[in-house]
Amino acid sequence: MQKRIIGSVLVAVAMAGCGPKPAESINFGVLISTTGGYGALGGERTQGVQLAVAEINKKGGVLGKQLTFTAKDDATTRANAKTIAEEFVAQGIQAIIGPAFSGGALEVLPVTGPAKVLQLSGSATSPALSTAVDEGMFFRTCAPDTAQAAVLAKKADDGALRRVAMFTDTGDGKAYSEGIANEFKRAFEARNAANSVVTTVALTAGQTSYKPQLDALFAANPTLQAVLLPLYSAASAVIIADYQKNQAGYPAVTFMLTDSSAEADFVAGVSAAGGSFTGVTHFGTGPGASATRYAGFVERYKALFGNEPEETSFAANYYDATYLMALAAEAAGSFTGEAIAGKYIAVSSGGAAVSADDFTAAAADAKAGKDIDYDGVSGPVDLAANGEPAVAPYNIWSVVSGKITSVERGVLP
Repeated sequence: MQKRIIGSVLVAVAMAGCGPKPAESINFGVLISTTGGYGALGGERTQGVQLAVAEINKKGGVLGKQLTFTAKDDATTRANAKTIAEEFVAQGIQAIIGPAFSGGALEVLPVTGPAKVLQLSGSATSPALSTAVDEGMFFRTCAPDTAQAAVLAKKADDGALRRVAMFTDTGDGKAYSEGIANEFKRAFEARNAANSVVTTVALTAGQTSYKPQLDALFAANPTLQAVLLPLYSAASAVIIADYQKNQAGYPAVTFMLTDSSAEADFVAGVSAAGGSFTGVTHFGTGPGASATRYAGFVERYKALFGNEPEETSFAANYYDATYLMALAAEAAGSFTGEAIAGKYIAVSSGGAAVSADDFTAAAADAKAGKDIDYDGVSGPVDLAANGEPAVAPYNIWSVVSGKITSVERGVLP
């Protein structure tokens, strides 16, 4: 996987579609982890934004001006995310795309909401964001983990995996980890009276081995059938490696993984920890995409950056978030956070279908007050009243020949 790290903590990098920032431009902030627990695919997420900006600028920009952005890395820590957001607000930036991780997104809401600064995310999936106080300024183009958990629960139930244990993170990944774990338990146990989450193990990320936790888990639960790992990829990789190296003494279980482990670094991490996938039954969930528009997005992405994005990177969701921002600004006739927020849902659903391919005409229609419905490359992105997709497709993945590989596509909750 080719990574491109854009920006660093407290170091701003001005990005346009290409070339230096022009005098007549509109600048927004990008706050996406490129280091830390959720940073492995951060470069691709930022490139999703950059591709959209390049295309929009080529088609005339927004409100007659070119778009630029300033990118910073929060290192997947909530404190950094809040500090950077405060800096963006102090600079007068009206829109921030990010943070990428749920804990960071929740931490930033008290900064952006009162300041009436637009906050968008393409990968912060915690259910807590569905009801968090955001003063109408937060939107996301990824579905909440109530949907991902429902897909996992159905997959486990269909496979007759009745007794399940879960690991959760106590650190900066807590909001994501506990959110999906809680939703999985609710959905899984509701599907069948025989289904049970028998225990939840809280762990600290960053350890070099979780064998003591696995030993204790399996000693207490010898009839366990599955283990859910809603963790960042580094911790998931160590757990898989520990299990594989010691599986002769453990019950045969199926590991269920989530979008946070759907990256090449997860596979490399298992190897680095001295393990492999030999004898390890597993599957995971990750973001799906539009059956008709995603292929074109990949072609354009490769033409600009020289490599294809990982299908599970959420790059497509960040691309869509940027296009929706541009169309909402045109509809509002202004690039203030409050004005864009007032039109963001409206341009995502309910009107004449438009796409990134016909942005010029779509922008003109939005400016003229016509009702448009942006169809994205990540899916329909029809946003509900709370600013998140009402429905979104998922892919089921597994590690095949050393690569994250989608084995089922377009799965709905």
